[in-house]
Amino acid sequence: MVLLVIAYLAIAWGEWIYLKTNTKKTRTKWVVFGVVAFSFLYNVFVLYTKDLMPTQDALLVRLFGPIQQRLSG
Repeated sequence: MVLLVIAYLAIAWGEWIYLKTNTKKTRTKWVVFGVVAFSFLYNVFVLYTKDLMPTQDALLVRLFGPIQQRLSG
């Protein structure tokens, strides 16, 4: 989690330096930092809920298990 925060702080700092040196509009800054914030919150959500969600293997077995049982007899 700490590495995630450090990585996003580095990304935000780099974006801020770029936007400040190229004198972009305020709306552009809001859009850029909104995307960075949304991406950060999405990554935090996935990090904390990955144990609550079923794995891809379990999901496929749940969906296609009955079909496989009927075909195999």
